[in-house]
Amino acid sequence: MVPRSLPGQVVALSSILRGILLMAFPVTSIFHTSSRSYCELKEQQQRAPALREDSSRSATATGPAGRAGGAGQGGVPVPPGVQDCGPAQRPPHQ
Repeated sequence: MVPRSLPGQVVALSSILRGILLMAFPVTSIFHTSSRSYCELKEQQQRAPALREDSSRSATATGPAGRAGGAGQGGVPVPPGVQDCGPAQRPPHQ
């Protein structure tokens, strides 16, 4: 069945466009949220080696028991299609 009259075609076109928009808005919202979370996680991981270095410096003065982890664990590869989230490119919090 295909709408043959002009009002039927207008209703069909508006239904198609509403369906596309209805599906597109949640996808963009989910992508924005996950992108922001990824940027925050990456920043936390970049700060973690500096915190580990500070704690290891104080631990070496008192003894070797305070070492948290190995060096180089903060580097996270950027997946294809996602921009690198530096401090200047971080999306604003809402």
